[in-house]
Amino acid sequence: MKKGTFFIGFAFTSLLGTLLHFVFEWSGNNRIVAVFSAVNESTAEHLKLLFWPAVLMGVIEFFWLYRKNGRYFSYLFEGILLGLGFITAFFYTYQGVIGRNIDWLNIVDFLLGVFVMRLWQWHKLNHDESRNDTNTMGILGLLVLAAAFALFTFYPPHIGLFLDPANLKYGIAK
Repeated sequence: MKKGTFFIGFAFTSLLGTLLHFVFEWSGNNRIVAVFSAVNESTAEHLKLLFWPAVLMGVIEFFWLYRKNGRYFSYLFEGILLGLGFITAFFYTYQGVIGRNIDWLNIVDFLLGVFVMRLWQWHKLNHDESRNDTNTMGILGLLVLAAAFALFTFYPPHIGLFLDPANLKYGIAK
């Protein structure tokens, strides 16, 4: 992955993810749009803001640049997992230390999560010598995550990760 491609993917994922924070409300609470955008202020819903733009960018990059790379989707899946994990860990760590939610830190958290994801992909694409065909496992992992995001939008587990701190409800507020 070239530096220019790294930054284009970072900008694309960051900008589209930021827009997806508002799209559900802008759509008049459309249930199809809900699968792809944040429907409330829970941590889990905010993870979709990284996941869906990263998958879209990944598909574009694959067909544009990496069709012959048999591990591309594995690197994408691994990077997304790292980004999602970073966002979650950073958010709960700073909240535990400071004791409250700070909007500008949430924005920094999201951008750092996207950066970590892209950095992992860049590193693997430029330094991994193995070319074993593992795209199937990466695609399967992405499909499982996509299904989980869709399912948990409408049927979230009643745990803190899915709780909307603004209205103390889970999933789409009825």
